[in-house]
Amino acid sequence: MRLSFSVPGLLLAVLLASGCPKPDDTSALAVDADGDGYTEQDGDCDDEAVGVYPGAWESCNGVDDDCDGLVDEELPDADGDGTCDALDEEECDGQDNDGDGLTDEDFGDSDDDGVADCIDEETCDGQDNDGDGLVDEDTADTDEDGICDGLDSEDCDGLDNDGDGQVDEGFLD
Repeated sequence: MRLSFSVPGLLLAVLLASGCPKPDDTSALAVDADGDGYTEQDGDCDDEAVGVYPGAWESCNGVDDDCDGLVDEELPDADGDGTCDALDEEECDGQDNDGDGLTDEDFGDSDDDGVADCIDEETCDGQDNDGDGLVDEDTADTDEDGICDGLDSEDCDGLDNDGDGQVDEGFLD
C-alpha cells in the first residue's frame, strides 16, 4: 500500500498539529492598542488609555484606572461622599468637601461668625446671621416690639418685654 501526500496537504497537517491558531481562536488577534502591556483579553478595561490597566495606581480622575470596577477608590475623600477631594466641589453643608482644610469657604458669612449663611441659624444678637436680609427673625419677641427678648430691656408698660417671665421688674410699683 502506497501513501501519497501532497505538499499543501502535508503543510496543513503540520500547521494544525503545531498549535497554530484556528480561525475561531481570538487570542492570536489580541492587540494592545495603547501599548501599556495589557489587552482587553488581559482585562484592560480601556485599551485606548495608556494609564488604565489591571493593577494600575488609582488616580483622582473619575476613571477606573485599575480596572477593578471601582472609580477613584481609596483616595482622600474628606466628606465621604464617594468623590475624591481633587474632583469634589464645596457644598454648603458644614463639611470640608474638597479636602482643602476649609469648610464652606465659597459661601457668604454675613455675620462673620465662621458659619456660612446657608447653614447658619438666626440667633437673638441684632445681626442677620443667615444672610436673608432680616435681623433676629424667628427668635422670641414676647412683647412683639421687633426686638428679640435677649436684647430687649424691660419697660414699665405692663408687659414682659425681655421674655424672662416677669412683668415690669426693676420698676417701683
